[in-house]
Amino acid sequence: GRRVGVAFQIQDDVLDLQGDQRVVGKTLGRDLSKGKLTLPLIHHLQHADPEQRERSLRLLDALSETGGAETEPAGGVVDMLERTGSIRSARDDARRLIGEARLALDRLAPSPAGTTLGLLADAVLTRDR
Repeated sequence: GRRVGVAFQIQDDVLDLQGDQRVVGKTLGRDLSKGKLTLPLIHHLQHADPEQRERSLRLLDALSETGGAETEPAGGVVDMLERTGSIRSARDDARRLIGEARLALDRLAPSPAGTTLGLLADAVLTRDR
């Protein structure tokens, strides 16, 4: 359950950056405008070179000060995250967690409940809202 929950949150963080606002049903980039350090952002800050990290931090400060109002969602942050492989890394972490959750389910005797839990785990990775 914990692994699925963490994977769900990671997927939510990625959707906040790259989702389709009409599908997600909320304004994108809210985590950035609130100054939240999500997994993709933490990965980016760890893997960016010092100059890029400084530019990223300045941009994040500006976004949080303005609430991201005058920029497109994430105001260029998504491009930076993609260059450092941070979005891909977050998705990989979510897939790994779902894989671990499915392994835990596989140790249980087959049951309708286990099947439903497996479907729920898989849905976390394919969700778009």
